[in-house]
Amino acid sequence: MTAVAAATAASLLGAWHAVRAFPADTAPLGVASRGRGGAAAVSQLSRAADEHGRGATTSRTGTAQAPLAAALGVAAAVACRRACSSTRGRLSRIGMRGRNYETNIRKKKGPAELKKARITAKYLRLITLALKDGQPDEELNPPLARAIKAALKNNVPRNTIDNRIKKFVEGAETVEEIDLGGYASGGAAVMVQCATDNVARAREAVATAFKTAGGNVGSAGCVDHAFNKLGVLIFEDIDEEKVIEASLEAEAEDCETLEDGTVQVTTSPQNFHAAVEAFENQGLEPSSSSVEFIPVAPTKLDTAATYETLRLLHLLDEIDDVHDVHHNGVLEDDVELVMNNYGLPWSYERSLKEK
Repeated sequence: MTAVAAATAASLLGAWHAVRAFPADTAPLGVASRGRGGAAAVSQLSRAADEHGRGATTSRTGTAQAPLAAALGVAAAVACRRACSSTRGRLSRIGMRGRNYETNIRKKKGPAELKKARITAKYLRLITLALKDGQPDEELNPPLARAIKAALKNNVPRNTIDNRIKKFVEGAETVEEIDLGGYASGGAAVMVQCATDNVARAREAVATAFKTAGGNVGSAGCVDHAFNKLGVLIFEDIDEEKVIEASLEAEAEDCETLEDGTVQVTTSPQNFHAAVEAFENQGLEPSSSSVEFIPVAPTKLDTAATYETLRLLHLLDEIDDVHDVHHNGVLEDDVELVMNNYGLPWSYERSLKEK
């Protein structure tokens, strides 16, 4: 191959490196497409240049300029390769940074935002239920005032609360309470409290959760015998004697100090709101207050049943319409759910294989 042909081939070598460096959809104009077609094009051009070089050896001008052309061709090839390699590196780093960013969003911000949305939805349902039982004025509706206070304490924006109250007053927001009972895998009785604007949707979602976790939803009232429905008030960092004295005026059914030092007061569901108000009037504000289903006879569960019960509780917690869940199962310690790539728990059998 003559010097002129060598120079041309060196330039084509630079173009070949450009072809290798750039993806097919990002290659600059004038560069052959990456792949077999690009290689064939460069090979054909190289042979044509070689033939052109052999014909040019008879020319004095071509012979004189051959060394300079060869040097320039080699320099062009080296420069092109360096530029293309640098560009390819930048493209690779940019792509990797994009994937890392999406991963961070999915693993960190996504679950945090979802948790925040669920907390907001929970308290907005409580506010709507309080509105259903009374007036939209906080001063004339103590349950509403308590619901709003609890929502604000859990960082629910005030304007979001006001918008929900406005929608309810205008008739654009309605919520209905329903209780659904069933049995988890292993025989534990489960009571699911829902607050929803679509009863059919809530029933279907709850039934699907039970079926997925190996349980089943029963008929209305099927697990009522397994629970006592009571109003429960919890007081922290307070003298038990003061709570006992206030309980007499609040017409509470029972008052006891728990192992963790908190004082628990129970009352009938019908007297719940009046009892809370009576304590507040005496300067005693409970740290938490709600109507709960207290198990009558706990059901002891083995490891597999404990896992599937925890799986059911997790699936129910994912349902927006579910307000609260109660069960009478005695769970084993140190049993943890194993999640798949979508954040959902595997079945007990599959979890053993995934560990």
